[in-house]
Amino acid sequence: MNKKLTKIIGLFALLAFGLLLGGTLAYWRIEGSAATTLATGQLKGSLINEYQAESVLYPGGSLNQVISAKNSGDLDMLLRLKVDKMWDDSQLSDEKLHINYNSKYWMDGSDGYYYYKGILEPGEACEEPLCESISLDADASNEYSAKSGKIQATLECLQATSDAVSTWDKTYADLGVEEPKLRSAVPSTVTVTSDKKIEFSPSGEAAMPTFAGLTPGETCTQVVTLKNAYSEDVGFYLSVTGDGSLDKKAADMLSQYTTLTILDNTGKELYKGSAVDSAKAEFELGKAEKGKSNTVTVMLSLDPEMGNEYQKLSGNLQWKFVAQGEDIKEDGNGAVDDNQGKVASGTTGLPKTGDSYVMLIGVSLLLLLTIAAILYIYYRERKSTQTE
Repeated sequence: MNKKLTKIIGLFALLAFGLLLGGTLAYWRIEGSAATTLATGQLKGSLINEYQAESVLYPGGSLNQVISAKNSGDLDMLLRLKVDKMWDDSQLSDEKLHINYNSKYWMDGSDGYYYYKGILEPGEACEEPLCESISLDADASNEYSAKSGKIQATLECLQATSDAVSTWDKTYADLGVEEPKLRSAVPSTVTVTSDKKIEFSPSGEAAMPTFAGLTPGETCTQVVTLKNAYSEDVGFYLSVTGDGSLDKKAADMLSQYTTLTILDNTGKELYKGSAVDSAKAEFELGKAEKGKSNTVTVMLSLDPEMGNEYQKLSGNLQWKFVAQGEDIKEDGNGAVDDNQGKVASGTTGLPKTGDSYVMLIGVSLLLLLTIAAILYIYYRERKSTQTE
């Protein structure tokens, strides 16, 4: 009985060897990178506060006091101003002191701020100032005589993006301004060619162009088509990293204030985290069947709470796309895949995932178990013979 079992197991071992030799699986992996110059814009407003120093204001009189603002940055800007009036003597009422506000170009927000009814382009000043003069009540008593006071203006500004004004609990309709359009999602394509290479369209720095010029509170979106022109199914992966041109401050910004989000074509979230964290490991974008395409949506956001010290930063981000698949090389009785073993330069060898890879491991384990069983039976027979 043991001899028969030995023959059966031996036959099974030969069959397992035949499976391994008759259909060898060759795994390949290729990489391609596209660079994006990430340059944060500068949001900066300059306060205009013009007045005549050491001037005297008499009851019933007025003085020139121009309060306005200018966009001195390089981004379209929304702005609001808060004006406080005060006497050096806290016993005096500031209600006697009046600021003559401009209601044509400015809206009273009923929250202590006046909102400019427009969007300022870089280098542009307000069409008209918030105020041009201050006055003192005619019935101001002698207690105001020889007293001094001041007008203090505070400027706040936001980048004029589609939802920015909601930060101030206002709408563009409140300001009588047309809402800016979202930055368009520039499409791009990552293709695995028939000869196992990765190509980008557009190419070069234009491959992932949407993310340049980000500012706090802004989210930019890019749709990426994953195209498979190869003869077998292909899996796609992505990681994002700096190329060494990012200084420490820019690296800190990416680590602390960026959010990278990847969605598949059904809206399922594939990844969400900082751009720097995504460099720790490649994450799967999905598969594309041979001759077909898949799409993913890539979104990059900057936290609105990011400080001004992170403005005017620049550096390159590397978007590393990885494609991997498998080819089957048949035995001498069949055809051999012409692409067998032709892997693009810079590859890293074995893939990370793959159903056929699991099958190969399974067959190998089965072969090892078969050999182990043969050795065990041989050992039992030999021991039995010695006992007899």
